[in-house]
Amino acid sequence: MEQVPDYLNPFRVPNRATGRPPSSSSSSCHTIDMTEMDCLVVYVPTDSVPAVMEALDAAGAGRIGNYSQCAFLSPGIGQFKPNDGAAPVIGDVGTVEQVAETRIETRYPRSRRDAVLAAMARAHPYEVPAFMTFPIDAPGSVFEDDGRPLPDRQPSGQDN
Repeated sequence: MEQVPDYLNPFRVPNRATGRPPSSSSSSCHTIDMTEMDCLVVYVPTDSVPAVMEALDAAGAGRIGNYSQCAFLSPGIGQFKPNDGAAPVIGDVGTVEQVAETRIETRYPRSRRDAVLAAMARAHPYEVPAFMTFPIDAPGSVFEDDGRPLPDRQPSGQDN
């Protein structure tokens, strides 16, 4: 998190109580979260979700404002066929296997990437976890640092 003086703050986030922007004559700094974020999507056997979520949380993933272990979990069926040379945790080499899995989608600070992926790999039961990561665009000036929408930032065309 970077401290930016109010007069350099392009977002000029208004005070929640007064609705007015911070005073440029104030000697205090306004906090802007400049952290670049990424998203992790990983497919996990359903009974292993709690262990993987705990590991991701300990590595710094899934934090939004004052909340932790934030994720979207969706159930599904994972399919794979272990080939020669594989040491499958579930199933047999040469046989197609279908397993009840959960897709975990969570966010993390880009600077924590190695720690988050290492934690995921340690907690994941599979020999080769299926996962992907991608960057998340910044939310812009519509949200406060803690993830709450600013009260005066209604999408155009909507009534209060």
